[in-house]
Amino acid sequence: MLWWAVLVKFYIRTYGCAYNQADSENIEFFLKSRGHVMVDGEKEADVVVFNTCGVKDSTENRIVNDIKNSGKKVVATGCLAQARAKMISRLPNVYAVVGTFNNAKMLDAIEGAAGTWVGRGVNVPQAPDVSGMVSTVQVSSGCLGNCTFCQTKLARGNLKSFSESGLVGLVEGLVEKGCREVRLTSQDLGCYGFDFGDSSLPSLLEKIVEIEGDFKVRLGMMNPEHVIEIRKDLLKFLKNGKVYDFLHIPVQSGSDAVLEKMGRNYSVKDFRGLVGFLRRSSPDLTLETDVIVGFPTETEDDFQSTLGLMGEVRFDIVNFSKFSSRKGTKASFMEQLSRNEIKRRSVVGSRVYKRISLEKNLEMVGRIEKVLVTEKARGDFLGRTDSYKPVLVDGRLGERLLVEIKSAGQSHLRGVVKGVLL
Repeated sequence: MLWWAVLVKFYIRTYGCAYNQADSENIEFFLKSRGHVMVDGEKEADVVVFNTCGVKDSTENRIVNDIKNSGKKVVATGCLAQARAKMISRLPNVYAVVGTFNNAKMLDAIEGAAGTWVGRGVNVPQAPDVSGMVSTVQVSSGCLGNCTFCQTKLARGNLKSFSESGLVGLVEGLVEKGCREVRLTSQDLGCYGFDFGDSSLPSLLEKIVEIEGDFKVRLGMMNPEHVIEIRKDLLKFLKNGKVYDFLHIPVQSGSDAVLEKMGRNYSVKDFRGLVGFLRRSSPDLTLETDVIVGFPTETEDDFQSTLGLMGEVRFDIVNFSKFSSRKGTKASFMEQLSRNEIKRRSVVGSRVYKRISLEKNLEMVGRIEKVLVTEKARGDFLGRTDSYKPVLVDGRLGERLLVEIKSAGQSHLRGVVKGVLL
Protein backbone atom coordinates (compact mmCIF):
# COMPACT_ATOMS: atom_id res chain seq x y z
CA MET A 1 0.00 0.00 0.00
CA LEU A 2 1.31 3.45 -0.89
CA TRP A 3 1.96 6.02 1.82
CA TRP A 4 0.57 8.74 -0.44
CA ALA A 5 -2.37 8.24 -2.78
CA VAL A 6 -1.32 10.75 -5.44
CA LEU A 7 2.31 11.79 -5.28
CA VAL A 8 5.50 11.63 -3.28
CA LYS A 9 7.67 14.66 -2.66
CA PHE A 10 11.30 13.50 -2.87
CA TYR A 11 14.76 15.02 -2.66
CA ILE A 12 18.05 13.50 -3.87
CA ARG A 13 21.38 13.94 -2.09
CA THR A 14 24.30 13.00 -4.32
CA TYR A 15 27.83 12.09 -3.23
CA GLY A 16 30.87 11.37 -5.37
CA CYS A 17 31.66 11.59 -9.04
CA ALA A 18 30.04 12.93 -12.20
CA TYR A 19 28.72 9.44 -12.95
CA ASN A 20 26.77 9.46 -9.69
CA GLN A 21 25.45 12.93 -10.47
CA ALA A 22 24.22 11.67 -13.82
CA ASP A 23 22.55 8.70 -12.10
CA SER A 24 20.72 11.15 -9.82
CA GLU A 25 19.52 13.16 -12.82
CA ASN A 26 18.24 9.99 -14.49
CA ILE A 27 16.43 8.88 -11.32
CA GLU A 28 14.92 12.35 -10.90
CA PHE A 29 13.58 12.34 -14.47
CA PHE A 30 12.23 8.80 -14.07
CA LEU A 31 10.36 9.55 -10.83
CA LYS A 32 8.97 12.84 -12.11
CA SER A 33 7.73 11.08 -15.26
CA ARG A 34 5.74 8.79 -12.95
CA GLY A 35 4.01 11.72 -11.30
CA HIS A 36 6.19 12.33 -8.26
CA VAL A 37 7.67 15.71 -7.35
CA MET A 38 11.29 16.70 -6.77
CA VAL A 39 11.47 19.40 -4.07
CA ASP A 40 14.19 21.94 -3.32
CA GLY A 41 15.36 20.56 0.01
CA GLU A 42 15.10 17.77 2.57
CA LYS A 43 12.72 19.68 4.83
CA GLU A 44 9.96 19.66 2.21
CA ALA A 45 10.51 16.00 1.23
CA ASP A 46 8.50 12.94 2.20
CA VAL A 47 11.44 10.73 1.16
CA VAL A 48 15.14 11.52 0.75
CA VAL A 49 17.16 9.48 -1.75
CA PHE A 50 20.82 9.17 -0.74
CA ASN A 51 22.90 8.43 -3.85
CA THR A 52 26.02 7.17 -2.13
CA CYS A 53 29.73 6.89 -2.96
CA GLY A 54 32.14 4.23 -1.69
CA VAL A 55 35.52 5.57 -2.77
CA LYS A 56 36.80 6.83 0.59
CA ASP A 57 36.15 5.98 4.23
CA SER A 58 35.79 9.70 5.02
CA THR A 59 32.97 9.91 2.46
CA GLU A 60 31.36 6.76 3.86
CA ASN A 61 31.48 8.18 7.40
CA ARG A 62 29.86 11.42 6.22
CA ILE A 63 27.11 9.55 4.39
CA VAL A 64 26.38 7.35 7.42
CA ASN A 65 26.17 10.39 9.70
CA ASP A 66 23.98 12.28 7.22
CA ILE A 67 21.57 9.36 6.96
CA LYS A 68 21.38 8.98 10.74
CA ASN A 69 20.67 12.69 11.15
CA SER A 70 18.21 12.97 8.28
CA GLY A 71 15.01 12.54 10.26
CA LYS A 72 13.27 11.54 7.02
CA LYS A 73 12.35 8.26 5.38
CA VAL A 74 15.47 7.29 3.43
CA VAL A 75 16.05 5.28 0.26
CA ALA A 76 19.75 4.51 -0.24
CA THR A 77 21.23 3.88 -3.67
CA GLY A 78 24.63 4.25 -5.40
CA CYS A 79 27.97 2.51 -5.00
CA LEU A 80 28.16 2.28 -1.21
CA ALA A 81 24.59 1.00 -1.04
CA GLN A 82 25.45 -1.71 -3.58
CA ALA A 83 28.78 -2.75 -2.04
CA ARG A 84 27.67 -2.56 1.62
CA ALA A 85 23.94 -3.11 1.43
CA LYS A 86 23.63 -4.94 4.74
CA MET A 87 25.38 -2.18 6.69
CA ILE A 88 23.38 0.57 5.00
CA SER A 89 20.04 -1.23 5.48
CA ARG A 90 20.58 -1.31 9.25
CA LEU A 91 20.98 2.44 9.59
CA PRO A 92 18.21 4.46 11.24
CA ASN A 93 15.72 5.99 8.77
CA VAL A 94 16.64 3.60 5.92
CA TYR A 95 13.70 1.49 4.79
CA ALA A 96 14.89 0.60 1.28
CA VAL A 97 18.22 -0.05 -0.47
CA VAL A 98 18.32 0.07 -4.27
CA GLY A 99 21.55 -1.08 -5.92
CA THR A 100 23.36 0.11 -9.02
CA PHE A 101 22.14 -2.82 -11.17
CA ASN A 102 18.43 -2.41 -10.42
CA ASN A 103 17.62 1.26 -9.89
CA ALA A 104 14.26 1.00 -11.65
CA LYS A 105 13.14 -0.39 -8.25
CA MET A 106 13.44 3.21 -7.08
CA LEU A 107 9.82 3.70 -8.09
CA ASP A 108 8.62 0.92 -5.77
CA ALA A 109 10.82 2.24 -2.97
CA ILE A 110 9.64 5.82 -3.33
CA GLU A 111 6.05 4.62 -3.25
CA GLY A 112 6.61 2.88 0.09
CA ALA A 113 7.90 -0.63 -0.63
CA ALA A 114 10.50 -1.66 1.93
CA GLY A 115 13.32 -3.97 0.92
CA THR A 116 16.82 -4.42 -0.47
CA TRP A 117 17.37 -4.74 -4.22
CA VAL A 118 21.05 -5.20 -5.11
CA GLY A 119 20.87 -8.07 -7.61
CA ARG A 120 20.71 -7.87 -11.37
CA GLY A 121 17.61 -6.14 -12.66
CA VAL A 122 16.51 -3.19 -14.77
CA ASN A 123 17.98 0.31 -14.59
CA VAL A 124 16.13 3.52 -15.36
CA PRO A 125 16.72 4.88 -18.87
CA GLN A 126 19.36 7.55 -19.29
CA ALA A 127 17.71 10.94 -19.65
CA PRO A 128 20.37 13.64 -19.27
CA ASP A 129 19.18 17.21 -18.94
CA VAL A 130 20.88 20.58 -19.38
CA SER A 131 21.96 22.37 -16.21
CA GLY A 132 22.65 25.89 -17.41
CA MET A 133 24.86 25.19 -20.40
CA VAL A 134 26.26 21.82 -19.29
CA SER A 135 25.11 18.20 -19.38
CA THR A 136 26.67 14.86 -18.48
CA VAL A 137 26.26 11.74 -20.62
CA GLN A 138 27.14 8.26 -19.33
CA VAL A 139 28.74 6.22 -22.11
CA SER A 140 29.23 2.97 -20.19
CA SER A 141 29.11 1.41 -16.75
CA GLY A 142 31.70 -0.72 -15.00
CA CYS A 143 35.30 -1.19 -16.12
CA LEU A 144 37.90 -3.72 -17.25
CA GLY A 145 40.26 -3.18 -14.32
CA ASN A 146 40.76 -5.08 -11.08
CA CYS A 147 42.48 -2.49 -8.89
CA THR A 148 43.16 -3.86 -5.42
CA PHE A 149 42.02 -0.66 -3.68
CA CYS A 150 38.76 -0.04 -5.54
CA GLN A 151 35.30 -0.70 -4.11
CA THR A 152 33.63 0.87 -7.13
CA LYS A 153 34.38 -2.26 -9.19
CA LEU A 154 32.45 -4.28 -6.59
CA ALA A 155 29.52 -1.87 -7.00
CA ARG A 156 29.54 -1.36 -10.78
CA GLY A 157 30.95 -4.62 -12.16
CA ASN A 158 32.49 -5.27 -15.55
CA LEU A 159 32.38 -2.97 -18.55
CA LYS A 160 29.05 -2.50 -20.28
CA SER A 161 29.21 0.06 -23.08
CA PHE A 162 26.07 1.78 -24.32
CA SER A 163 25.29 1.88 -28.05
CA GLU A 164 26.89 4.56 -30.21
CA SER A 165 23.59 5.34 -31.92
CA GLY A 166 21.81 5.85 -28.61
CA LEU A 167 24.56 8.09 -27.26
CA VAL A 168 24.68 10.19 -30.42
CA GLY A 169 20.92 10.62 -30.19
CA LEU A 170 21.23 11.78 -26.57
CA VAL A 171 23.89 14.35 -27.48
CA GLU A 172 21.83 15.61 -30.43
CA GLY A 173 18.87 16.13 -28.10
CA LEU A 174 20.97 17.99 -25.55
CA VAL A 175 22.44 20.31 -28.17
CA GLU A 176 18.93 21.06 -29.43
CA LYS A 177 18.01 22.04 -25.84
CA GLY A 178 20.87 24.55 -25.74
CA CYS A 179 23.66 22.49 -24.18
CA ARG A 180 27.06 24.02 -24.91
CA GLU A 181 29.28 21.60 -22.97
CA VAL A 182 28.74 17.83 -23.12
CA ARG A 183 30.66 15.87 -20.51
CA LEU A 184 31.22 12.22 -21.44
CA THR A 185 31.63 10.13 -18.31
CA SER A 186 32.11 6.51 -17.20
CA GLN A 187 34.21 4.55 -14.74
CA ASP A 188 36.86 4.39 -17.48
CA LEU A 189 36.09 6.30 -20.65
CA GLY A 190 39.18 5.00 -22.46
CA CYS A 191 37.88 1.43 -22.77
CA TYR A 192 34.49 2.45 -24.15
CA GLY A 193 33.40 -0.08 -26.77
CA PHE A 194 36.07 -2.67 -25.97
CA ASP A 195 33.26 -5.09 -25.00
CA PHE A 196 31.63 -4.55 -28.40
CA GLY A 197 34.76 -5.31 -30.40
CA ASP A 198 33.77 -2.99 -33.25
CA SER A 199 33.56 0.30 -31.36
CA SER A 200 35.82 2.63 -29.40
CA LEU A 201 35.94 6.12 -27.95
CA PRO A 202 37.45 7.58 -31.16
CA SER A 203 34.69 5.89 -33.16
CA LEU A 204 32.05 7.45 -30.90
CA LEU A 205 33.71 10.88 -31.07
CA GLU A 206 33.82 10.68 -34.86
CA LYS A 207 30.02 10.65 -34.85
CA ILE A 208 29.53 13.17 -32.04
CA VAL A 209 31.67 15.89 -33.64
CA GLU A 210 29.55 15.61 -36.80
CA ILE A 211 26.47 16.74 -34.87
CA GLU A 212 25.39 20.21 -35.97
CA GLY A 213 25.48 22.94 -33.36
CA ASP A 214 27.80 25.09 -31.29
CA PHE A 215 29.03 22.89 -28.44
CA LYS A 216 32.17 21.34 -27.01
CA VAL A 217 32.89 17.90 -25.55
CA ARG A 218 34.82 17.30 -22.34
CA LEU A 219 36.28 13.83 -22.00
CA GLY A 220 36.10 12.14 -18.60
CA MET A 221 38.57 9.95 -16.74
CA MET A 222 40.37 7.20 -18.66
CA ASN A 223 43.04 4.82 -17.41
CA PRO A 224 46.55 4.98 -18.94
CA GLU A 225 46.65 1.50 -20.50
CA HIS A 226 43.56 2.25 -22.58
CA VAL A 227 44.69 5.73 -23.62
CA ILE A 228 47.93 4.11 -24.81
CA GLU A 229 45.90 1.75 -26.99
CA ILE A 230 43.80 4.47 -28.64
CA ARG A 231 46.27 7.37 -28.40
CA LYS A 232 46.85 7.94 -32.12
CA ASP A 233 43.16 7.99 -33.00
CA LEU A 234 42.30 9.99 -29.89
CA LEU A 235 44.87 12.68 -30.60
CA LYS A 236 43.12 14.03 -33.68
CA PHE A 237 40.04 14.84 -31.59
CA LEU A 238 42.07 16.93 -29.14
CA LYS A 239 42.75 19.14 -32.15
CA ASN A 240 39.07 19.25 -33.15
CA GLY A 241 37.25 22.47 -32.37
CA LYS A 242 34.40 20.57 -30.71
CA VAL A 243 36.57 18.72 -28.17
CA TYR A 244 38.45 20.35 -25.31
CA ASP A 245 42.22 19.82 -25.34
CA PHE A 246 41.97 18.13 -21.95
CA LEU A 247 42.53 14.64 -20.56
CA HIS A 248 42.08 13.10 -17.12
CA ILE A 249 44.50 10.18 -16.83
CA PRO A 250 45.06 8.81 -13.28
CA VAL A 251 48.64 7.69 -12.65
CA GLN A 252 47.97 6.87 -8.94
CA SER A 253 51.68 6.39 -8.10
CA GLY A 254 55.13 7.14 -9.46
CA SER A 255 56.48 3.78 -8.28
CA ASP A 256 56.32 0.60 -10.35
CA ALA A 257 56.35 -1.49 -7.19
CA VAL A 258 53.26 0.27 -5.87
CA LEU A 259 51.50 0.19 -9.25
CA GLU A 260 51.98 -3.59 -9.34
CA LYS A 261 50.48 -4.01 -5.86
CA MET A 262 47.61 -1.72 -6.86
CA GLY A 263 46.84 -3.97 -9.83
CA ARG A 264 47.43 -1.20 -12.35
CA ASN A 265 48.23 -2.41 -15.86
CA TYR A 266 51.02 -0.03 -16.88
CA SER A 267 54.46 1.09 -15.74
CA VAL A 268 55.79 4.54 -14.94
CA LYS A 269 57.80 4.33 -18.18
CA ASP A 270 54.57 3.62 -20.08
CA PHE A 271 52.94 6.67 -18.51
CA ARG A 272 55.92 8.94 -19.27
CA GLY A 273 55.89 7.76 -22.88
CA LEU A 274 52.18 8.46 -23.20
CA VAL A 275 52.46 11.99 -21.78
CA GLY A 276 55.43 12.72 -24.02
CA PHE A 277 53.53 11.55 -27.10
CA LEU A 278 50.48 13.65 -26.23
CA ARG A 279 52.37 16.83 -25.39
CA ARG A 280 54.60 16.70 -28.45
CA SER A 281 51.50 16.85 -30.61
CA SER A 282 49.32 18.93 -28.30
CA PRO A 283 51.56 21.24 -26.23
CA ASP A 284 48.65 23.16 -24.66
CA LEU A 285 47.02 19.99 -23.35
CA THR A 286 45.58 20.35 -19.85
CA LEU A 287 46.41 17.17 -17.97
CA GLU A 288 44.59 16.06 -14.83
CA THR A 289 45.59 13.04 -12.77
CA ASP A 290 44.77 11.16 -9.57
CA VAL A 291 47.30 10.15 -6.93
CA ILE A 292 46.81 7.88 -3.94
CA VAL A 293 49.29 8.40 -1.11
CA GLY A 294 49.85 5.96 1.72
CA PHE A 295 48.98 2.77 -0.13
CA PRO A 296 49.86 -0.18 2.17
CA THR A 297 53.13 -1.09 0.44
CA GLU A 298 54.27 2.49 -0.28
CA THR A 299 57.73 3.18 1.15
CA GLU A 300 59.26 6.62 1.57
CA ASP A 301 61.27 5.98 -1.60
CA ASP A 302 58.06 5.10 -3.45
CA PHE A 303 56.49 8.33 -2.25
CA GLN A 304 59.51 10.34 -3.35
CA SER A 305 59.24 8.72 -6.78
CA THR A 306 55.67 10.00 -7.00
CA LEU A 307 56.80 13.51 -6.08
CA GLY A 308 59.53 13.22 -8.70
CA LEU A 309 57.04 12.23 -11.39
CA MET A 310 54.83 15.18 -10.44
CA GLY A 311 57.78 17.53 -10.83
CA GLU A 312 58.70 15.99 -14.17
CA VAL A 313 55.24 15.82 -15.76
CA ARG A 314 53.92 19.03 -14.14
CA PHE A 315 50.25 18.10 -14.08
CA ASP A 316 47.76 20.94 -14.27
CA ILE A 317 45.42 19.25 -11.78
CA VAL A 318 46.14 16.53 -9.19
CA ASN A 319 43.36 14.90 -7.19
CA PHE A 320 45.10 13.67 -4.04
CA SER A 321 43.52 10.84 -2.06
CA LYS A 322 44.77 9.61 1.28
CA PHE A 323 44.57 5.83 1.06
CA SER A 324 41.65 4.40 2.97
CA SER A 325 40.97 0.69 3.25
CA ARG A 326 37.69 -0.30 1.60
CA LYS A 327 35.89 -3.40 2.83
CA GLY A 328 36.04 -6.33 0.43
CA THR A 329 39.08 -5.15 -1.54
CA LYS A 330 42.43 -6.96 -1.70
CA ALA A 331 44.24 -3.92 -0.33
CA SER A 332 42.15 -4.09 2.86
CA PHE A 333 44.02 -7.29 3.81
CA MET A 334 47.47 -5.69 3.41
CA GLU A 335 49.41 -4.19 6.29
CA GLN A 336 48.30 -0.57 6.60
CA LEU A 337 50.45 2.53 7.09
CA SER A 338 49.74 4.78 10.05
CA ARG A 339 47.14 7.51 9.51
CA ASN A 340 49.65 10.14 10.63
CA GLU A 341 52.12 9.06 7.95
CA ILE A 342 49.44 8.99 5.26
CA LYS A 343 48.34 12.47 6.29
CA ARG A 344 51.94 13.76 6.21
CA ARG A 345 52.47 12.47 2.69
CA SER A 346 49.19 14.00 1.55
CA VAL A 347 50.19 17.41 2.95
CA VAL A 348 53.62 17.26 1.30
CA GLY A 349 52.23 16.09 -2.04
CA SER A 350 49.44 18.66 -2.08
CA ARG A 351 51.96 21.43 -1.42
CA VAL A 352 54.04 20.32 -4.42
CA TYR A 353 50.98 20.09 -6.67
CA LYS A 354 49.63 23.52 -5.69
CA ARG A 355 52.99 25.15 -6.39
CA ILE A 356 53.21 23.56 -9.85
CA SER A 357 49.60 24.35 -10.68
CA LEU A 358 50.05 28.01 -9.74
CA GLU A 359 53.24 28.23 -11.80
CA LYS A 360 51.48 26.75 -14.85
CA ASN A 361 48.53 29.11 -14.49
CA LEU A 362 50.83 32.13 -14.15
CA GLU A 363 52.34 31.18 -17.51
CA MET A 364 48.91 31.91 -19.01
CA VAL A 365 48.90 35.57 -17.91
CA GLY A 366 49.01 37.90 -20.91
CA ARG A 367 47.70 35.34 -23.37
CA ILE A 368 44.61 35.91 -25.49
CA GLU A 369 42.32 32.88 -25.25
CA LYS A 370 39.03 31.78 -26.75
CA VAL A 371 36.62 31.18 -23.86
CA LEU A 372 33.21 29.51 -23.79
CA VAL A 373 31.10 30.75 -20.85
CA THR A 374 29.20 27.84 -19.28
CA GLU A 375 28.60 28.46 -15.56
CA LYS A 376 27.97 31.04 -12.86
CA ALA A 377 30.68 31.17 -10.21
CA ARG A 378 31.86 33.43 -7.38
CA GLY A 379 29.53 36.23 -8.37
CA ASP A 380 31.00 36.17 -11.89
CA PHE A 381 30.73 33.84 -14.83
CA LEU A 382 33.06 30.94 -15.46
CA GLY A 383 34.25 30.03 -18.91
CA ARG A 384 36.67 27.49 -20.30
CA THR A 385 39.56 27.96 -22.68
CA ASP A 386 40.01 25.49 -25.52
CA SER A 387 42.25 23.51 -23.14
CA TYR A 388 39.57 23.60 -20.42
CA LYS A 389 41.33 26.07 -18.15
CA PRO A 390 38.73 27.78 -15.91
CA VAL A 391 38.50 31.56 -16.41
CA LEU A 392 36.44 33.99 -14.33
CA VAL A 393 35.14 36.64 -16.68
CA ASP A 394 32.42 39.27 -17.08
CA GLY A 395 30.25 37.61 -19.69
CA ARG A 396 26.97 35.84 -20.29
CA LEU A 397 26.09 32.15 -20.36
CA GLY A 398 26.68 30.61 -23.75
CA GLU A 399 28.91 33.37 -25.10
CA ARG A 400 32.17 32.68 -26.90
CA LEU A 401 34.67 35.38 -26.05
CA LEU A 402 38.18 36.51 -26.77
CA VAL A 403 39.70 37.02 -23.34
CA GLU A 404 43.03 38.42 -22.17
CA ILE A 405 44.24 36.55 -19.09
CA LYS A 406 45.08 39.19 -16.48
CA SER A 407 45.80 37.16 -13.34
CA ALA A 408 46.04 33.61 -12.09
CA GLY A 409 45.43 31.65 -8.93
CA GLN A 410 46.18 28.04 -8.18
CA SER A 411 42.74 26.84 -9.28
CA HIS A 412 41.58 29.40 -11.85
CA LEU A 413 42.41 32.30 -14.16
CA ARG A 414 40.80 35.72 -14.36
CA GLY A 415 40.41 37.58 -17.65
CA VAL A 416 39.14 40.68 -19.41
CA VAL A 417 36.91 40.45 -22.49
CA LYS A 418 38.53 41.71 -25.68
CA GLY A 419 35.79 40.68 -28.07
CA VAL A 420 32.74 38.50 -28.69
CA LEU A 421 33.04 35.62 -31.15
CA LEU A 422 30.07 34.78 -33.36
